[in-house]
Amino acid sequence: MTIFVMKLYQVRSFIRGLQKQGLARSHSPSDGQRPIMSIKTSTNQSPSLCPLIIGYSDTYLPVQVSLAVSLHTPMASMLETKSDKDIPIAAPILVVLKPDMMYQLTQANQIPKDKGIRAFLKPLTGESDLVTLEGNTWKHWRAIFNPGFSAGHGSSLVPSMIEEIKIFKDLLRKHAESGKMMFLEDASLSLTIDIIGKNSYRMNRYLSQELDKCYRSIKGTEIRKKDKLIVDLALRAYLAENPSATGIDKSFQNFAMAQIKLFIFAGHATTSAGAIFTYHLFSQHPNVLAKVRDEHTEVLGANIADAESVITSKPQILNQLTYTIAAMKESLRIYPTVAALRDGQSYFSLIGDNGLRFPTERTIVWGDHYTTHHNPAHWARA
Repeated sequence: MTIFVMKLYQVRSFIRGLQKQGLARSHSPSDGQRPIMSIKTSTNQSPSLCPLIIGYSDTYLPVQVSLAVSLHTPMASMLETKSDKDIPIAAPILVVLKPDMMYQLTQANQIPKDKGIRAFLKPLTGESDLVTLEGNTWKHWRAIFNPGFSAGHGSSLVPSMIEEIKIFKDLLRKHAESGKMMFLEDASLSLTIDIIGKNSYRMNRYLSQELDKCYRSIKGTEIRKKDKLIVDLALRAYLAENPSATGIDKSFQNFAMAQIKLFIFAGHATTSAGAIFTYHLFSQHPNVLAKVRDEHTEVLGANIADAESVITSKPQILNQLTYTIAAMKESLRIYPTVAALRDGQSYFSLIGDNGLRFPTERTIVWGDHYTTHHNPAHWARA
């Protein structure tokens, strides 16, 4: 109870300090409702209050933030999480809504990643994964897996992806012919898990046994440069650093296993969501869908049945689908599936227009891509 009171006092003192600086204002009970979350926005001219009523149902928070600030051009917003008794139940969230302030948050400065993400992934990866690692340790492991993110490597995986996509396509066709409604997310998640799983590791046994087995099989031989599965990349780096090793160091094994599990489990939901949003937007814009189909006919041929063999024999041909690629990128702009979350620090403030400082201490700093991407001030055709 004492800890709760202390944290409550700290949060309220922090908010009152922002109010004195003109960076936040308290929610007014005269509105007739008590919000679970409320957004305080600071515009270039003066602070203004944008109450956000979330309710108890699931709501896509970035959409609500975008709606709440749609009448303004804010640099950032302060979002408080409150109970129905108007008591804060989590740290305030500083929502960053300006591109140059996003740059300050994610590139120009290095502040710790959000504790909540680390806690969420800890049971899976032990906080040893690329999402939660920091500084030089992150750079080391990112360099190991860089070849796995290359465009050339992506093309080399296309033939194996085609096998899984064919199953997905047949499932969609079956439901389309039946006229029955289906949950696209179920099929999309299965597709992404199958593709990621196939290209992340090659055996179904326990991952540590897999690493040991792969290590023994390649010890004393040269790993081919074209071997860019997650396991291959990790073991190649280990052999380069430890040429005389007789086995895999436990610490390295734990780090490698964390990355493998991250690739398998942490990436499937965002990939699936990206596919679903793209399908949704195609359904909402039949003119765009028609152009995509025309491009596929032009590049892959008029016979749909031949598309699979054409792509498998020449994966690079997909690069010629420029309009399709642009449509997919636009889908990711409209519905970004990730966000930047950082732990605010006493030594770090974001600098807005006219030198206005936004202190981050005791806040979760959230780079809100969705709202930024939908702001006409930043995207003229948004």
